[in-house]
Amino acid sequence: MKPITLLYIIFSLIISHGCKEYRTTETTSSKKIEDPLDNPALINKYNAYVSLNNYVSRDVWNAYNQYLQSVDTITGNVKKGGFKVYFSQTIPHQFKIIEELYDVEPDLEQLEAIGENYIKVYLDLQSPLRKIIESQEIDELKDNNYALVKTQNSKILAAFHEF
Repeated sequence: MKPITLLYIIFSLIISHGCKEYRTTETTSSKKIEDPLDNPALINKYNAYVSLNNYVSRDVWNAYNQYLQSVDTITGNVKKGGFKVYFSQTIPHQFKIIEELYDVEPDLEQLEAIGENYIKVYLDLQSPLRKIIESQEIDELKDNNYALVKTQNSKILAAFHEF
């Protein structure tokens, strides 16, 4: 056997042995790192905020589109065809879930701030819109020439824009 061939074989064995040791230390150290997404509390809290977003966004944007079709936002006058806006009169069950999970770890400051804003805007919209809808249901709204819409217009628009 030539000395160069022997050196080549020895060199190959050294490299392959070193690679094997490197792989072993890498896999054992990577097992110690925990995946933060394996935390069930984080997943539950995140899912609750996603559910809140899905419910509130849909309701608010539907009401906003209906409002823009029903009301001249500059004057507050109701357009031809009357006031046709629907907005729920009940508090969504997602609000209660968020309230229960608010103090639960992990702390998700940005997500919690967005959730608080969604709840605030929803409640700010619910009161004036429900007043208008309820007065329309008893035919009081049309009798007063939609005066209630004019008085609530700026409050409603401010809440929509805050959203």
